[in-house]
Amino acid sequence: MSEGVEGGRGADESTTPPEDVSSEEERRSPTEDRSETRDEQKEESESGVTSGEEQIEVPPASFISLVVSLATSAVAHLGFMPDPVSGKTVQHLEMARHDIDLLGILREKTAGNLEAEEERLLEEILSDLRLKFVRIREERGSSSHGEGGGDA
Repeated sequence: MSEGVEGGRGADESTTPPEDVSSEEERRSPTEDRSETRDEQKEESESGVTSGEEQIEVPPASFISLVVSLATSAVAHLGFMPDPVSGKTVQHLEMARHDIDLLGILREKTAGNLEAEEERLLEEILSDLRLKFVRIREERGSSSHGEGGGDA
């Protein structure tokens, strides 16, 4: 007989005792595993945080996606988008300035190395954000003194 068959039994019916399981996780029954999974799902839903890895289609990494990401952050900091957690719209002009400055640095450092579409998009976004920033600061008038001086 072959090694996998013992006394007419199939390999899955072997009389060899199972190996000792060293961790408690490995000793849990399938029912315990399902229970824990449900508890983890309940905790996720109660906290408002879900993994969602399979639900989001991640765009390819590109220069344009980097520019759009920074621009979206600037738009949120300018107060045009509500905070995803609190739902409140809040302006953080110094953070908006930082995002706009980062886009400006990208433009300077990539000058002459961009495709026409990338360059056009970066210029349009940068011009639009700078204009929005200046208008908001002007609307704030004297209350913007705490935000620091200079234009983005």
